[in-house]
Amino acid sequence: MDTSIWFESLPEQCPPSDAFEPEDFVCYRLCRGATATKEDFLSHRELLPNSIFNAPECIARAVSVHSELSDSLKLKGLPAHREKTVFELCLSPKHGMIKKTGKASHYSWWRSSSSDPLSFAKKNGGHDESA
Repeated sequence: MDTSIWFESLPEQCPPSDAFEPEDFVCYRLCRGATATKEDFLSHRELLPNSIFNAPECIARAVSVHSELSDSLKLKGLPAHREKTVFELCLSPKHGMIKKTGKASHYSWWRSSSSDPLSFAKKNGGHDESA
């Protein structure tokens, strides 16, 4: 595998063989403020390099997104996410690979090295209310 195509270093067999290239895949991501920053699109591993996660390393190195707005809004009901803002993304093959993981509409997104989410993330205006 050509590791230069990924935004961050990934373990072998990552992304997994059942991950796929998104095609006009609309998804949602919670970001810390009213304006998205590059830190909002980093994996848990990148943000917390010494932490132990209850997930495979490959998943820890992905960015979490939801395919359903309602699932991101439900998360905003939790204290840790209450002040966050929902951003909408439309992923295509050039942005990397995704796989349905976890519950509800949760997907893991392995970003390509050329993917800059700040250039295409849109604040989800009008729908950013707590569930």
